[in-house]
Amino acid sequence: MKAASRRFHFQLTPLLDLLLIVIFAQYLEVTQQAERQTIAAERQVVERQNELGRRYAQLEADLEQERESLRVERQNVADSDAANSAEVEELRRRLEDVAAQQRQAANLVAELFHIPQELIDEALKPLPIGTPPRSQKEVERLRQRFEELAVLRGPEVVEHLLSYDELRKRADVWRLRIERGGGIVFTPGESSQSFRASTPAEFASRLFDRYKTLPQPKGLVVLLVSYGDARADVRQAVIDGLPEAVRLMREDRLGRTQFEYAVLGYIPDDSTR
Repeated sequence: MKAASRRFHFQLTPLLDLLLIVIFAQYLEVTQQAERQTIAAERQVVERQNELGRRYAQLEADLEQERESLRVERQNVADSDAANSAEVEELRRRLEDVAAQQRQAANLVAELFHIPQELIDEALKPLPIGTPPRSQKEVERLRQRFEELAVLRGPEVVEHLLSYDELRKRADVWRLRIERGGGIVFTPGESSQSFRASTPAEFASRLFDRYKTLPQPKGLVVLLVSYGDARADVRQAVIDGLPEAVRLMREDRLGRTQFEYAVLGYIPDDSTR
């Protein structure tokens, strides 16, 4: 009995060893499989993170592009608003100029505009006995002059009054017109001279140079300045440079000629033709 029991004990030990080996092998396999799964899972996580990173970067780029588009659009809107505001301001200034000219003309010739036709006819009747009668030509000329004055408006009235025959006997009337393209037209008589200037000093110098080419002026020179759809910078350069130009011409004449200027303001281009 004892021998049989001992043989059984010795035969069981290798089986236990084999079982332990199998269990350890399975453990190693399970461990390696778990490690492989962990590595695969980590790789998937990394790939997923990379994919999310790429998507995030793309979304950031798209968002930045959208921000830039919105910024450009806002800037365009702001520029458009500024341009519209400047245009509105320019139109408002022109309307104010026209209104001021109309008020000035109305003050100067208010009575003239309201002269009844009967008074015009009365003024053109033959003179009393003993005085030389007016010729028919003179009567017709006076009648035409009254009719012309009665229909004049705004800047035409101002210019007409300033350039009237009696004034021309004692003064020179020069005209200065700022054109749409920035050119400056100087008309001291029948002929005109054109030049350009971008600063007040440049304008004063160039106007003085053209003044020096003219014949000796009369004792009074009236310079009439007007502009149409002219650039604001050129217009401002002319207006700011007028006092200096007048000073240069006055000093050149040593006080023998009085120079005056009047800014008629905005006059539509069609009105000067």
